[in-house]
Amino acid sequence: MGLAASVFAGEVTAPLMALLVVLAPLLALLAAGRGGDTPGRLATVVGLLSVGMVLTANVMVVIGVARFLDVSLHQSVVMLGMSACFILIWRHSAVAWSLAFVIGVVSLAVMVVVMGLVFSAAPWTVWTQLASRPALAFSPLAAWVTEGRTLPRPTTLMFDETHRVTALSGGVFRVDEGDVGDSPARERRLNPGDSLALRAGDRLTIPPDVRVRFEAGKRIPGAPRSGVVWAEPPRHPSWPTFIDALGLVLTLTGGAVTLLGGHRHATRLIAAVAVPLLLIACALSASAWGVYAMWLAADLGLGASSLGSLVQALQLSLDDNARAQLLLLGALGLTMLFIAAAAGLANRMVILTESWRSGEARLAARLLPDVLWLGIVATGVMLSQYDLEPGTILRLGCGLGASAWAAPRLAGARGAASMGALAGALVFSALSIAHALALPAVTLLGPYPALVAAPAAAAVAAVGRRRRPSLPLRIREPGASVAGSGGP
Repeated sequence: MGLAASVFAGEVTAPLMALLVVLAPLLALLAAGRGGDTPGRLATVVGLLSVGMVLTANVMVVIGVARFLDVSLHQSVVMLGMSACFILIWRHSAVAWSLAFVIGVVSLAVMVVVMGLVFSAAPWTVWTQLASRPALAFSPLAAWVTEGRTLPRPTTLMFDETHRVTALSGGVFRVDEGDVGDSPARERRLNPGDSLALRAGDRLTIPPDVRVRFEAGKRIPGAPRSGVVWAEPPRHPSWPTFIDALGLVLTLTGGAVTLLGGHRHATRLIAAVAVPLLLIACALSASAWGVYAMWLAADLGLGASSLGSLVQALQLSLDDNARAQLLLLGALGLTMLFIAAAAGLANRMVILTESWRSGEARLAARLLPDVLWLGIVATGVMLSQYDLEPGTILRLGCGLGASAWAAPRLAGARGAASMGALAGALVFSALSIAHALALPAVTLLGPYPALVAAPAAAAVAAVGRRRRPSLPLRIREPGASVAGSGGP
């Protein structure tokens, strides 16, 4: 879903993300044998936090998709509970969750093929046509132009050209004029049929559940200015673009090492052939989904999240008779992918807590991964009720793993890796908080604090490994006995 959303938004790093979807898991599997011996308690806690955040993001995606499909929260929780029972029972069976991954990828691929048949155009053909559009504007047949639509929540739209918005139901609209400076915003109460003239640079806040209509031929607020801007990256990338690309590579690769380290269930044939093919199919399907969604941008909900726009694209692709089948296919694919991902994360939690299974607490340690896993799923359900982006939590989880698990483990031995994990976690947390507060000092890093935290953790671990004192040699005195030897 993250890749499809990136393609839909026309982000410069979308092609790089598609490549990393394929390469990052393969690199993580190659690095599974690196990292020294059993991690310390601190590194284990950091690894569990990273796994938990990624699992939380997956749960939020499932609940969010169900909400956009008009599935109630109670029904979503019941289906999620059934999936959780299946995962906890069959998580140790590599065949079961590998089969779920295959079904999920095949379902998404078939869904994209059906969308292509509906549009009578391949994804690359649609991409070419989009790239040639001088402006991404409302068509005369768009629902926002003909009958008007409502927004489910207060939404602020930015206009870069003159526009006229007509209210089809009464409500209070807020207008922030772009050329007035610090002057207060003005509010206008519009009755049904009243219009509001907007200029370039104005921001309009539309109240929820108020039907509005836009002008045909005008650019879509919030969308790229043209198909060229959406399709083509800048010819001369700036430093922020380069830093974002580097941060994306470091975050996704390090996160994959954290999430997949220790998984050696696949045979050589599966690892060498099946896994790359499935990852390529998944990346291509997600990219095509994002392209088709942008083709329908004029009919999608304004101000909606990327997840909501992708689901709405499925709803608008077919007529009423075949729409349910396509939505069912998409829901099946996402559910199977969630089961495969959640089962893999459950196994990863078991591997991370293996060092705690000793002594009198052996039974409690065996139950700990299951209890943590269920608690994280419940946390994801609760967080899905708030206006939070699952992609942000996923990025933070991968970034924390790259900074406090992958980097120090690949750079130092056990003791040094623990010091590196502490340094990476502290630096990553401080930079994440600074980014959330929009402090100017971390603006250049963008949303990837791992750019600084991961090298810092690796440096601390490397220095700690070099300074790690060796055990002193004990020289036995003549005539002294060795304890436990039974003699001189």
